[in-house]
Amino acid sequence: MLKRRYSGERQAEKHCTELQIRRWKPSESLSELHQDIRRLMALAYPKLKAEAREEIACDHFTNALNDPDFALRERAPTSLDEALHIALRQETWTKSTKLSKHEEDHTDRTKQKARAVGKQDGPKAASSSDSNDRFNKIEKEMTKITTNMNNRTRS
Repeated sequence: MLKRRYSGERQAEKHCTELQIRRWKPSESLSELHQDIRRLMALAYPKLKAEAREEIACDHFTNALNDPDFALRERAPTSLDEALHIALRQETWTKSTKLSKHEEDHTDRTKQKARAVGKQDGPKAASSSDSNDRFNKIEKEMTKITTNMNNRTRS
């Protein structure tokens, strides 16, 4: 009974099922996914030739990505390592385009805020000139203090 339950054949079936349901986790790197697919492939298909194992591994890797942005199927990688290389390149490209888009959005918002600040009318304009006056007074006082300190250090 133990032999039947824990034999290599039963374990291979278990690992094959794990391969089929394996998905890329958000906290996981593509390299970690690649290594896990390779490990599960060796356990699920121990007697399979290397070429056939690589082909099946590519399919499982592509399915595990479960992301339409990673169009690995169109590129038809011939090995698991090649599939990883393509996925890493696409991940880098996707991140850089998202970052560029985020920077553009941020720049647009900054420009809009700057334009809005420049257009003040009515009572707010008066308070703005009060602020400028206070700033000028503080600046003059700081200049006097700095000059006095420089004179003292020279003496």
